[in-house]
Parts: sequence; C-alpha cells; structure tokens
Amino acid sequence: MSTLNDIDGDAARAALLLGAMTCLLLVLKNSGIVSPWAMIPFRIASQRTVAASCLFTVLFNMAIDTHIYYLPTYFQAVHGTTAEQSGIRMLPYLRSNILATIVPDTAVQIVLPTEDAPIGNSSPVFSQALGGALAISIAQNILTNTLSQELKMIPGLDSSGIIALGAKNLTSTVPTEHLNGVPGAHTYALSRTLILPIAAAGMAFVCSLGMEWRKVERKIEM
Repeated sequence: MSTLNDIDGDAARAALLLGAMTCLLLVLKNSGIVSPWAMIPFRIASQRTVAASCLFTVLFNMAIDTHIYYLPTYFQAVHGTTAEQSGIRMLPYLRSNILATIVPDTAVQIVLPTEDAPIGNSSPVFSQALGGALAISIAQNILTNTLSQELKMIPGLDSSGIIALGAKNLTSTVPTEHLNGVPGAHTYALSRTLILPIAAAGMAFVCSLGMEWRKVERKIEM
C-alpha cells in the first residue's frame, strides 16, 4: 500500500513540476513577441555572454546545491557526525564557491549597456534558483530509488522505515545486526547521486567557453 502511495505522490509532484515548467516556457516564448511585455527582453537573453552566463549558472548551481544538500547527509549517515560537525566540514567547500558565483554577474554587467544592466543582472539570479530547484528534484529521485534498491537486498530490514528516518541518528536507531549494511547502502546511493554534479559541472565548463573576452575599462576621475 505504501508503494502505491509513493507512486501516486511521485506522479503528482512530476505533474506539478511539468506544469510549472510549461508555464515558464510559455511566458519566455510569448513575452515580447506574442505579448507586448517581457520580463527579460529577447535582445538581452540572446546576447552571447548573457545566454552563456545563464546556462553556466543553472548547471553550476545544480552541482553546488547537490553538494551542499547531500554532503552533510554523507557525513552524518556514513561517518556518524552531528549536524554541527558536518556543517563545519562544509565551510572550506563553501568558501571556494564564492568567486565562481560572482563571475556570471560581473560578465553580464560588462557586456550590457548601462540601461540594460539591471534586467541583465536578474538573469543569473533567476538561473541560480532554477538550477537549485532542478538539482534537488533530480538528485533526491536518484538517492531515494538507489537507496531503496540497496536496502531491499538486506534481509529482515524495513527499507521504507530507514529511508523515512533519514541520516540523523542513523547509527543509534538501526538494529545492531544491520549497522554494517545500512551505511554501505547510503554510501553507494550517495555515490550514484553525486554523479549529477560531476555531469553538471562538466557541461557548465563547456558553457563558460561561450562567454566573450572583454577588457574592463577603468575610468579615472580627475
């Protein structure tokens, strides 16, 4: 019965996501062409550096958000750390990503005229949110499906209960006879999940090659 409920829930979430994406695509298609208004005019969205920056930001944030969301799960479920300890371990990773998140915004400001800069700057911000939303949705499906398959291979274990339990206090709540198998299943499921940021980062690098080389002129006021 729980399996049927899970399937129905997945179908409902997929339908909502597809509906939302369809509405988004209709807005992007019609605005400024069929309709006279446009959140992001086509002349800005089609600019080479703006388009490359947006694609880069979507894919790069898919990689970052997947790591930010699931590396703490790895630390807690596999290494048995607390939430505080896993957060401390994430600090070096977060610091290294600060520069990369600034570059697309800077590139857009350089290539656009001053009057178009405010609209252009909103494009990477939207792309960041879109990339994060897509990443968590895809990664969670990969993790849940893989973990469910791995846990079902352990005899006498309630896989649905372990999945619902999450990573918190996993070692203290799992039966002693399954303490070796459950962390191993989490490790394998997370390793499959972290393939997503590898692929996304590779595609983001390709998109970054589409940005124009521009010299930043420094104006000196006398």
